[in-house]
Amino acid sequence: MFGDLYEEIFNDERINARILLNLHTIYLPLLQQKKAIQGKKRRKEKITEKEAFISWATFHILYGMKFIFENEDLDPEKDDDRLKSQRKSVNYIFEVVEKEIEKLGDLYTHGEFFKEVSTDRIIKEHILGKYSET
Repeated sequence: MFGDLYEEIFNDERINARILLNLHTIYLPLLQQKKAIQGKKRRKEKITEKEAFISWATFHILYGMKFIFENEDLDPEKDDDRLKSQRKSVNYIFEVVEKEIEKLGDLYTHGEFFKEVSTDRIIKEHILGKYSET
């Protein structure tokens, strides 16, 4: 199933319980937020545009957090640093979404955008650009 990446994914020297628990701790708040937003959608409650994209972009937000942790020397094991990184990642990716909406207008959908292969590159460039500006 994992093909060429099997040894890397199941490498006991690189992956341990502490790392997996830390990753789960980073992912869990996003998953809870996603479920809450999806619940609002099902109940036909009003959601903001920022909330609307989060349920499509969970793994992209995590991807963005990686660059924020690295560039701000934040500690992913500290609650405050995780929260700071998550907020920044959501805000930065929302900036990307706003640019795409501006560019594509009514043709834009979160579902399409967050499934495109190029989205990771766009997000990475946008976030890293924040650090090269300073």
